[in-house]
This record gives sequence, structure tokens and C-alpha cells, in this order.
Amino acid sequence: MLANFIQFIKEDRLAKVLISLSIMFTLWWMIFTDAQVFYGLTWPYLYQIVAIISGVYGLIIAWRWGGFGSVMGRAIIMFSFGLLFQVIGQNIFSYYILILGIPVPYPSWADVGFLGSIPFYIYGIILLARASGAKASLRSFTNQIQIITIPIIGLSLSYYFFLRSYEFDWSEPLRIFLDFGYPLSQVAYVTIALVTFLISRKVLGGVMKNKIMFVLLALLIQYAADYDFLYQAYNGTYSSGNYNDLIYMLAYLAMALSLLQLDVKYVSPRLGPVTQTSIGERLWQQLDQVATLIVEGQANIMGPLAWNEAEQVTGISLDASQSKVYLVGNNPPVVLENLVARYERLFGRASIEVSRDATRKFIPQVPLNQVPDVLK
Repeated sequence: MLANFIQFIKEDRLAKVLISLSIMFTLWWMIFTDAQVFYGLTWPYLYQIVAIISGVYGLIIAWRWGGFGSVMGRAIIMFSFGLLFQVIGQNIFSYYILILGIPVPYPSWADVGFLGSIPFYIYGIILLARASGAKASLRSFTNQIQIITIPIIGLSLSYYFFLRSYEFDWSEPLRIFLDFGYPLSQVAYVTIALVTFLISRKVLGGVMKNKIMFVLLALLIQYAADYDFLYQAYNGTYSSGNYNDLIYMLAYLAMALSLLQLDVKYVSPRLGPVTQTSIGERLWQQLDQVATLIVEGQANIMGPLAWNEAEQVTGISLDASQSKVYLVGNNPPVVLENLVARYERLFGRASIEVSRDATRKFIPQVPLNQVPDVLK
């Protein structure tokens, strides 16, 4: 895992730029610790450039996965929106501090950005769980128990640490809403991330396993930053530019790198445009339909990458205009098995489950001796 990540850093120019910026901002923070106006106000406003760059580029990466048309595309869009909403919150927060001179603006319009990022993170994690084979994992009774108990434990702990001695002031309903909304919603996304890791660790594999796990790690760092901010704000110890902002910068960098390493060029280096292949007048047959269902099922998860992956399988011919797959090899069941294995290379057993689900209703119409074992 570490070796692959280091190789990714060496190859990706933008990753090197963002890491260099983060190192520069860290040195800035260390050097100007005593210069309260310069360090405490200006620095927190500038380090968000890491989130801006990665949020925008994340949308480009999502488009390469098929955008809203695929599960992975939507997940990356959600995480990118989450980062950009953090930027909105940071900008408004800095405006209150720099221009209006309010040391801790809470509640304020900045909360629209900070709290608004959380639903995007939650939905993004749910989509990642779907891509990671959560549906198959939930057939296990143990996993069903985990998906119920872990969020309950997380919410209970959040209530205990932040809200058990809460004193209601009904003259400030917005503050009450935010005081409850922040700790409960933030623990929601971190517990969902933890559940996703626990229930998918035995199903998710292949190239995507470490990449998705790194996204979940980035979310844990984001939660650490949010938790520390809430703790300081509730105890009256927060000041702009303290170590909490350093944790936020690290969280933005981690999320940025986690999005960059999801670029399809690091998933399928041979990715190229799907081309229509002439297959003459041959009829679209039963096993062709099975192959097409497999590719369509995978495309629901990974978008156009599914068709490009199918194109790399020997014995596969694509009719792009009709979105049909033809098996032109001498042994169609073997070609089907190789097609499933091609996707298994990306998501591990989770991809096998997607192929099985996509073909489950049609397989009974196919002679049993023509169905590869992987689809039975």
C-alpha cells in the first residue's frame, strides 16, 4: 500500500504541488507563531487553497468516471462538493474575523458551508459503501449487527462528550440547532465510514481497495479536526490560527490526495476510447446478453471505465452505438470468466458480486454448461 502511494506521489504533479504548498504553510505556521495578527488571521485564510484546487480537480476526475451516471462518479462529486463547501465556510469565517473583527463567529453564515459539507460527505460514503460491495456484505448477520450498533455507539458517545450537560437557551434557537447538529452529524459520517470499512474489508479488493480505504482515512482526519474545533469552541479555548487549523489543513491535504489517486489513469493505465468493432451480421445471442448485462452492471458502478475494461478482454467485441457486447472467442464461457476477472482486478470480490447481481435474473435462461462457475 505504502509503495503504491509513494509511486503515485512521484507520478502526479498536482499531488506534489499540494504537498509542497502544505509544507510551506506548515513552516509559515511554525515561524510566525508569535506574530498574532499576521499568523493568527492571514494564514488560516490562505491554506484553504489546498481544498479549492483539489475540490475543483475532483470534479474533473468524477467526470472521467462518468459523473452522476456512475456510483464512483457521484461519490467523487460528493467529496469534491464537501471540500468546496468547507471553502465557503472558511471564506465566510475569515471575513468575520478579518473584516468584522469577530474572534469566534458562531453562529454565523460560515456554518452554511461547514455544516453543509457534512451531508455531501455522508452521501459520498454511502456511495463508496455501495461500490465496495456493502450489499453483498450485508447478507452476513454480523455485519447487519455492526451497521446498527456502531452508529448508535457513536451517537451516544458524541452526546456524552458534548451534550449531556447542555443548557438550553431558547432565545437562540439557531445556536441550539448548531450545537446539536454539529456533533451528531459529524459523528454520523465518521461512523458510516467505519462501518463501510468493517463490512467491506473482506469483499473489497483489487486496485481500488487501498484507494477507497485512503478516502475513509481522510474522512477520519477531517473528523479529528471537526472534533477538536467543537471541543475548543465549547470550552472557550479556540482562537484562529492555532493548531486546530493545522489539523484542518492536513485533513484537506489528505482528502485532496485521496481524490487525486482515484483518477482513472491510476486505475486503468490502458484506458482509451471505446471503439465500435465490426461484427458483421451475427445475431446477438444469449451469452452476448450475459456479457452485456455484466458490463452494464459494472458501468453502473464505474461509468465508462467498465466499457474500456471490457475492450481489453480477448474475445470481446463492442458495438458502442447499440451498447451491446459480443463474444467472438472460441470458448464463450471462458471469455465471460475473463471478463468478470478483469473487473475483479479493480474491486476484488465486490466486482464479482456486481456481475452476479446483474445477470441473476437472466442466467436461468442459459444452458448450465455454458455458464462459468463465477456466475453460478
